[in-house]
Amino acid sequence: MISAGTSPEEGETRWFVEWVSEMDKRTCAVCAAEGDKDIRPLESLTVEPGGDTDCGAMCRCVLVLWTEEEVRRGRAERIGPLSDDAEVPGGDEG
Repeated sequence: MISAGTSPEEGETRWFVEWVSEMDKRTCAVCAAEGDKDIRPLESLTVEPGGDTDCGAMCRCVLVLWTEEEVRRGRAERIGPLSDDAEVPGGDEG
C-alpha cells in the first residue's frame, strides 16, 4: 500500500512525529519527557499516547505527523509547548 501523498515513483513516505502534550500540572512524567523532544522519526517512538504512559487512558497528548520532505525543507514546525527546562534547538528565543 502506498502512503498518502506519494506516488509509486517516489517510493514510500518516511514519517516524522512530534509528541504534543499539555505541559500542565496534570501531565505525567512520560508525556512531559516525550513532549520535550524535538520532531523525530516515527519509528523512534517507544511509547504511544495513552498506551505505556503513566496517565494511561487519561492521556490528552496527540501525535502530529510530518513527512521527511516537510522536515527536510523546514516546513515542519513545533506545535506543542515545551516545559520550562526544555532545551530549544537553535537558541534561546523567547
